Amino acid sequence: LPKELANCSELLTLRLDLDRFTYPQKRVLEAGVSGIRDHLYRELYHTVPYYHMGLVVLGECSADKTDLINCLQDQSNVKAARKPGPSAQKTPFRASNFTLKGARHEVVFHVTDFAGEEVFLNINPWFRTGRAVYFALWNVKKGQQGLIKKLPQWLFSIRSRSSSAPIVLIGTHCEDCSKDDLQRLEEMIRLLIDKSALPKENVHS
Repeated sequence: LPKELANCSELLTLRLDLDRFTYPQKRVLEAGVSGIRDHLYRELYHTVPYYHMGLVVLGECSADKTDLINCLQDQSNVKAARKPGPSAQKTPFRASNFTLKGARHEVVFHVTDFAGEEVFLNINPWFRTGRAVYFALWNVKKGQQGLIKKLPQWLFSIRSRSSSAPIVLIGTHCEDCSKDDLQRLEEMIRLLIDKSALPKENVHS
């Protein structure tokens, strides 16, 4: 099969006599159209699968970022590799990683937990990347003022690095707020997302 077949994105089916082909290998041909295209794409563009992803966590100390990260690590199917470091008040971020097992591959998440102290706000953007998923946390008990104070700043900072990076907005301590308060916060979030000029499909709450 020609390697250029990998560029046929609309290809849905192939009728092949497996015994007549010497390339690619029979195990690749038996993987179906998707498996064949993946193999030919790697051969054509000299690429290899890379199952690693950055996870950037933003938020104030009161948002319990560390608790969320520990929860994700504890729920992973493979033991998390944690890197102990100094307290959040003395370093701009903490690094750790954990692995999740998928149906076909293991994916390693490289976590960067940015400190929420004001002193680090001008430093943190230099360490951010466009090749990551972003979690933005805030304590909903601080109400709309707490949301307005931080969320636009985070969204603008992420947009400056990558406007296409997926962003997940997470409110913590929701159990301490009424349904009416949460509904007003949700409406405020939609308004702030609209003003951020980020693609709406990339922002989830």
